[in-house]
Amino acid sequence: MFDDIAVFVTDRSFTGVEGVRFESPADAEAGEGVPAKLAAHLYASEEGLRHIYVASNTVTVGSVLAWSDTHLAAVQRAIEEFFLFYPAESPN
Repeated sequence: MFDDIAVFVTDRSFTGVEGVRFESPADAEAGEGVPAKLAAHLYASEEGLRHIYVASNTVTVGSVLAWSDTHLAAVQRAIEEFFLFYPAESPN
């Protein structure tokens, strides 16, 4: 069975030419640098993520859940707000 994959292309570079893959939240926590911090942030912000691959300005995310519009928007928002010091408040 294949994971559902979503690819997010940003206007920021997170790595050099070589990418980094994180298979779990523990991998991200044990990693170093911006890609590991981004992966840890994504794992913490959204449930159902199976793996994260960060290469240059692209973040590829595998999910055990089907990608709904809500699921995609939550991961996209987490990536967009990663570098913000004062992230936008979420509506409650």
